[in-house]
Parts: sequence; structure tokens; C-alpha cells
Amino acid sequence: MKRSWFLHDNLSTDEAEQLILQYHARHIQTRKQLNPDRLSWCVSAYLEERRRRPQSSTRWQSALGRLT
Repeated sequence: MKRSWFLHDNLSTDEAEQLILQYHARHIQTRKQLNPDRLSWCVSAYLEERRRRPQSSTRWQSALGRLT
């Protein structure tokens, strides 16, 4: 599958570190860069691109919602 960089912009230091830990737990390559304002961070994750959106689970939909 094709891969590309997905950006999370304007994150605090704690938010950036938590996001990196979550991606590393899933073995996804990440990069962290300080934004030009020197106050916030930009985290990049190298993710697979998909042609279609992931299907939502029908488990939590009501029976009436599936009829439409």
C-alpha cells in the first residue's frame, strides 16, 4: 500500500509525547519538530493511505438506522 506523512500540528509538549507513544506502540514511524513559534510541536506519522474510508461498526446502530 502507498504511504504518506500525516501531520498533527500545534501540539503541546505533553500532547506530542503522548501521540508519539501511541504511534510507537503500533510500530508506526514518527517525527517531532518544533514549530516556528517555538511554543508548539508538529508530529508527523508515516501512515498507509486507503482508497475507502474504514467501515463503521453496525454494532452500535439502531435497527431503524439500518433501514434507511
